[in-house]
Amino acid sequence: MHTLLIVLIAYGGLGLISAIIPASVIEADLNEINQLSKDFHEVSPDIARQFTEATCQMISQCCPQMQSKFASMSLSGKTDTILEQCFGRKDSSSALSKLMSCSPFVKITTLAKNSQFSKYATIVSKKAPQNADDMKLTLAACSEQEIQSVACDWNPTDLQNSCQRKVLQTLAQQGDQVYKNKVQQTKDGYMKLTNELKNAF
Repeated sequence: MHTLLIVLIAYGGLGLISAIIPASVIEADLNEINQLSKDFHEVSPDIARQFTEATCQMISQCCPQMQSKFASMSLSGKTDTILEQCFGRKDSSSALSKLMSCSPFVKITTLAKNSQFSKYATIVSKKAPQNADDMKLTLAACSEQEIQSVACDWNPTDLQNSCQRKVLQTLAQQGDQVYKNKVQQTKDGYMKLTNELKNAF
């Protein structure tokens, strides 16, 4: 009995034993994160939505062979690889010709030069380190369709909701403290970005 107690204390100290996160807590956190995400999108300038839509249109219209891979590659930050696989090496004349004949890409380049978009991108990029961790979780937990919705749908969808729930459930498996820390970090990140965007726009 004494040995068992020592083992339990040791496992608990190493974080190998943790409280199970109730489904009701996950749903409450899911609803709060969804609301914070909605708030973030509502204060974002319309040009951010236009840029997202144009990017996804570029793939569907000019590079349909990449449709199944685009969302996961985009969320992984492999934008250069996407463009190269779609249009060829960026330093080649044929790639430039293909790019300029793709109307959504032309729109993207115009939007990217806009001062409002530059300001938005600068603010959002501050969250890049946390975004990288969040995206790893998303890519591991969610289906291809859900990832596509996360990458391309500006307005909330059932697929996004399902994906976020899976992310929270995955975190819950990592233990009580990991779950609480990560969820709070996500909420704080949204609130900080929303406040910065409110002040900027």
